[in-house]
Amino acid sequence: MASSSNPKRMKTSVGNPSKGQKRKERIYSHHFLTKDNEDRFQVVMQRKLVAERKVILKPGEVNEFQLELIRRGWERLGSYPSTFSVTLVKEFYANAKVTTSAAPTFLSYVRGKRVPFDADTINEFLGTQLADDVECQFSVLEDEGVAPGELLQALCLAGEGFHRGTIQRGSLHPLARFWSAFVHANISPCSHVSDLTEGRATILYTILTGRVMDVGQFIANEIHRCANAAGKAALGHPSLITHLCSLAGVDISVPPLEKATQDLDFSYFQSVPPNFKLCNSPNPHPGFEPTTKMLSVLRCLNLLILGGVFTTELQSSITICLRSCNCVKSLGSP
Repeated sequence: MASSSNPKRMKTSVGNPSKGQKRKERIYSHHFLTKDNEDRFQVVMQRKLVAERKVILKPGEVNEFQLELIRRGWERLGSYPSTFSVTLVKEFYANAKVTTSAAPTFLSYVRGKRVPFDADTINEFLGTQLADDVECQFSVLEDEGVAPGELLQALCLAGEGFHRGTIQRGSLHPLARFWSAFVHANISPCSHVSDLTEGRATILYTILTGRVMDVGQFIANEIHRCANAAGKAALGHPSLITHLCSLAGVDISVPPLEKATQDLDFSYFQSVPPNFKLCNSPNPHPGFEPTTKMLSVLRCLNLLILGGVFTTELQSSITICLRSCNCVKSLGSP
């Protein structure tokens, strides 16, 4: 996938549906919007797919990761990966390429259906919408940059540093390495995972220091960049794209079908050497150690919020429960 190192941010929005309807008679075929998109498909067919990874962790396994995933409301981001249609995903990417000078609409086209992939659509599917008054702190860091020393402090083992402008995977502390695998598959896909570019290091820094990230906005921009990139960069988000096609009414049973086989589980975390020393990494959740009970409560809390049934009475009950396991601080801002 195209590098995420300090790209120009774009606010995504879906094009006007009525205009799309008016253009229907000008569509080239059932499979492609234009002849240029059909030609693009031949190029896209030569590019590899980077499948997402499903997070499979039991209560008590990598608690710090599970806690942060739940706190951010990113549980679906780690659970949705499933079977995807290789052909449909590549048709999506071929039709997502901008073939005119018009501004991108974050709309693709698959088998006669318009398929939106704007930030709102992706966030709604993932359940990762931010409140209107919440700022995406990642965007600020992406624009202004993060001091190299701060990146190393948050991500790396003691004594480790940059190697030719990147951070080697072996230099990351265990939690950062686990998040790195997640980011490389589900947020900013890349087939080369042995090191971190500056852009992906900034994503990890954002996560590990508890800052806010509009993940739907980022993924929408990633898909757009990848669809319009030259060369043979790998294509990411195949399972997400298949889900978006299904939501648009596309029959997603078109073969060949593939399924990601590399789950992100406790065995990956255990592969990290046990003897390590952290730098003095910023801790977004100081003062408590996450527990299985805490994770269960927070998981229920997140589901209540997503379901729109969170009330003052429920908040009071949950706070009492959290106090009983000494983790009430988890409900505070990072």
